Amino acid sequence: MSLLPLMHCRMMLQTRQQKVWWLTGDEALAAAQFWGYDSNIIGQTLLLVWVISIMRHFFEVVLLLDWLPKLGSISTWSSLYIRHSPILHDDNALFSSIWTRSTMQDDSFLCNTPYEEGKTLTLNVTEDVPSNKHTIKLQILRSIQPSTLSCVMEVEVLAGSTKYAKHSILKLYDWRYATQLRQDDRVGQWTPYHEDTYRTFVEEGRAATFISALEHDSIDDQLWDTARDETFLFDYCRNLHSCEVEAYSRLKDLQGKSVPRFLADVRLDIFPTQNAFFEVRGILLELITGYSLDDLTKYAHQSSWQRICDETIRTINLVSDHGILNEDVKPRNVLIRTHDNLSEYEVVIVDFAQCRFREMGQSEAAWKHEKWRQDEEGAIGYVMERKLKGAFEYRPSYHFFCTCTKCKEV
Repeated sequence: MSLLPLMHCRMMLQTRQQKVWWLTGDEALAAAQFWGYDSNIIGQTLLLVWVISIMRHFFEVVLLLDWLPKLGSISTWSSLYIRHSPILHDDNALFSSIWTRSTMQDDSFLCNTPYEEGKTLTLNVTEDVPSNKHTIKLQILRSIQPSTLSCVMEVEVLAGSTKYAKHSILKLYDWRYATQLRQDDRVGQWTPYHEDTYRTFVEEGRAATFISALEHDSIDDQLWDTARDETFLFDYCRNLHSCEVEAYSRLKDLQGKSVPRFLADVRLDIFPTQNAFFEVRGILLELITGYSLDDLTKYAHQSSWQRICDETIRTINLVSDHGILNEDVKPRNVLIRTHDNLSEYEVVIVDFAQCRFREMGQSEAAWKHEKWRQDEEGAIGYVMERKLKGAFEYRPSYHFFCTCTKCKEV
């Protein structure tokens, strides 16, 4: 097969500091040939090892191939991501890394989640009183896509407790299958190679040490590798979970009305070995029947749009009054709960994993400054005003109005 189309290949080297260098020529061609367009595949692999090895002061190598014609089953646009680390000096590790990361489509970061319809999960329920800990068994009814920072699914409680609603929402902060999170960090899909590397890192006790160093901001950029990438994402998801649990605790009086009822704090063991780094944290929430504000034009009559959007802004400020600053306010995270009488509705705010909380002793002026700069209600008001094209007029409430010099300048 001719290799001429591969001459369009470009190689980009990128560091954590976002500095970029472009290379063309034999190195990039060799990387493309690795995928089977040359009989001397071993030689080309070793050449690629050598090329990356002499560039060890770079952190990441990203190979972008744009082929004009299709070559066999390979798509026109494809990408390969290779994380550079000391392990890449091991030929077998590099071969595994390249092979498992080389997905030949634009959706190379879409994770093949194991949370499929019909699958059953056994979860450990965490209680404030240790003696009350127990397990529940759930069956997945549907997976809610896309999996952004967590995996969300509608579930049916099969056994373990009668206090939970039969149908609920399970939200698992599983870093392995959080598509957006992995894409943002350019980590690629979770593969057997990622799993083996991460498990070894944890079992050798290095994951806990890494997290401690991360908290003290004492990580050398050149030490990042697959194991550290996965450990970082694990810790990030653990923090998202803690944030959302704290938010629901503060919103206890609004649960079942303006926010879903918080049913349980859960854990899923993903490996046989008992280890905190081998568990996925999650929450079980009340299932809200209805539609998102993003789909308002599909399900609500135009005559109700102003009223629903106004109520959404009121509800956002009601949540804010509980010392919460939500950095992820958007129409998709607002649900309109409907009843048998379609003219009746309730606005329910969801997704509090990316929140900040008012600090103890923080002055009213300082808190208003943070809230005004974030402008949570504007994230709904201005967006929906533009989306509804005149059918909704946004009237700022100035609920958190800041008069400091900086805010006046904006």
